[in-house]
Amino acid sequence: MKKKLSVLVVLILIGLTACSKPAEGTNLTEKKEATVIPGGKEEITSAPAEPGEMDITRKEYGTEKVELEGKALGQLTEKGTDNPYYCNLEENLKMEFGTDETPVYVCKDPVYGITYYVNYGRDNYIYAYRNETSELVVEIPARDLYCKEGELYFIAETDGQHQFSGFAQGNILKYNPVDGSVTVVVDCSADKMIVYPQEICYRQLGEWQGDSRREETLIFSFATGESSAMPIGTSGTRKWNGYWLHKIEEVKTYSESDPIMQDPLIQELLAQGYTFGEGTGIMKEIQLKDAQGNVVETLQNTGGIPRDHLIYGDYIYYVEQQKEEADERSILRRYNMQTGTQEDIVVLGQLIDLSITDMIIHKKEIYFDNGLRVDPDTGAQCLMQYAGEGLSPQIKYFYTDGETMFCISEGKLWLFEEQPGNFVITRELVAGVPLEIGTYTYRLVEP
Repeated sequence: MKKKLSVLVVLILIGLTACSKPAEGTNLTEKKEATVIPGGKEEITSAPAEPGEMDITRKEYGTEKVELEGKALGQLTEKGTDNPYYCNLEENLKMEFGTDETPVYVCKDPVYGITYYVNYGRDNYIYAYRNETSELVVEIPARDLYCKEGELYFIAETDGQHQFSGFAQGNILKYNPVDGSVTVVVDCSADKMIVYPQEICYRQLGEWQGDSRREETLIFSFATGESSAMPIGTSGTRKWNGYWLHKIEEVKTYSESDPIMQDPLIQELLAQGYTFGEGTGIMKEIQLKDAQGNVVETLQNTGGIPRDHLIYGDYIYYVEQQKEEADERSILRRYNMQTGTQEDIVVLGQLIDLSITDMIIHKKEIYFDNGLRVDPDTGAQCLMQYAGEGLSPQIKYFYTDGETMFCISEGKLWLFEEQPGNFVITRELVAGVPLEIGTYTYRLVEP
């Protein structure tokens, strides 16, 4: 029987050189003290802050090693319990494709009621926001924040200004806000992760090999303290109802006359029985797989769902493009994984391409980072309009702690403030007292 190998056109040659076997059963439980050596002396600079922006003063560390324990917040009052499924709000996990390279910069700890965020674009350290006050708690450049049992998990990410000692770029670390300790949980080179109550699913990058870089997805078990490979045949890092979501994309097979098939390397693989194709970007099947990689169930009626979509609860939200004669329109749809049914929500007032557009669900409404907001229950939608002169801010990505929205704009993280009802977004920074987060507040007003 012939082997089948489906690859995207642009990834055929890269993919053939990037394969490797992931390490299994590696013991990664050794904990280390975290220290950091700033890269040389830094001048103390203090430029006047823009209106609504926090005034950042660079610290001068010199070349001495700085012991980094994090800030001890002391005895904290428990205010809630952990999310039983994801160790962050599902809204912040972004899409499986398209914008899934976007780090998770905000996380609400439900146990102590603390909102953690990366001060992205400023010092990239971790801050805690509580009682209407923002404070620096971990002086490590970080990404991908998750909270479990009152502790904060994150990936260490150098910004080019630090040399780490006691931990390395890509290590998965843990911060305890009570005593301020920072420890290494997984000694790896991760650049993306999702933390679950029982395990951490993370992507590890290898060394560069020409223009390609080997990558592998591993699972760290809290119970065993070891990392192992993902189940064979499992794609993605998302779960639903306790099972891995394995997505199979429709493939258009190349004909023998296609110019790409004349490549000598492709010819060699063809002689070995491989066939080559291009992904269409549309799902053929979505399977549920257990921890051993066995197919437990195949979801029904998943045809037509694009690979760029948002998973939220029991639903897969996506945008379908339709063209009628010279007109093109975007339809917001959702697929119910429990019932296997698909439904139209609304024809969108703006064309949306989810491969380049971020999408978030906040307080039951859907926000797109091109300024469109949709009520999925009523279909009502409105568009933020940039008005006035001066700055022309563009929102890139949204995050939420359940109550407040955050967004990336102008290369920094800001609070996203809106007023009830339909709204217009102005170019002006809000007048008033901003939070110390460095608020770039968009005042949304009635039109």
